[in-house]
Amino acid sequence: LEGPTGLAHARVQIDCWAGTKVAAKQLADRVRIRLNGFAGNMAGVTVRGCTLDNERDSYEKPASAREMPEFGISMDFMVSHLEAIA
Repeated sequence: LEGPTGLAHARVQIDCWAGTKVAAKQLADRVRIRLNGFAGNMAGVTVRGCTLDNERDSYEKPASAREMPEFGISMDFMVSHLEAIA
């Protein structure tokens, strides 16, 4: 191979937070369905492929009795995309 190809790779983390574990899972499922395996145009960027690389659960205790706990799911996606070569 000679020189750059214009294909770049980025890790993108998406955090899904909700008031219940079930709601956080439902939101994360929607994001996963839309992004995992995606290829096409995303905000003017040509995406060659997007794959789920890692997923983990989170929990935030309320800071006071008046606050509700928050449940989260963090997902890391590997995104292969084209970028301009200078």
